[in-house]
Amino acid sequence: MNKSPIDLERLIRQAQSLHPLPQSVTRLAQMMSGDGWTMTEVVEAISYDQTLTARLLAMANSAAFAAQNEIRSVRDAVVRLGAGAVLSLAMAATVQAQLDREI
Repeated sequence: MNKSPIDLERLIRQAQSLHPLPQSVTRLAQMMSGDGWTMTEVVEAISYDQTLTARLLAMANSAAFAAQNEIRSVRDAVVRLGAGAVLSLAMAATVQAQLDREI
């Protein structure tokens, strides 16, 4: 199987031009790195970001989580997925969106 060679210089230039994480994702990561966060704070941080909210709801309603009832709120999605998965999803989705757009 032939693969095209990777232009490392181009890849490095593009990586350096990536935008910082959105404020909602940064806030979520900072908050969850400590022990004092509440579910209300997590839901609030996510709710300010429409894209993140949509992705979170889609994930919570996906077949992977065998949803019998449709999840319609950020709070219910966080409960279903768990806080750790929510943070991972937020960071992964943000980075993936930038890579798809930039590279």
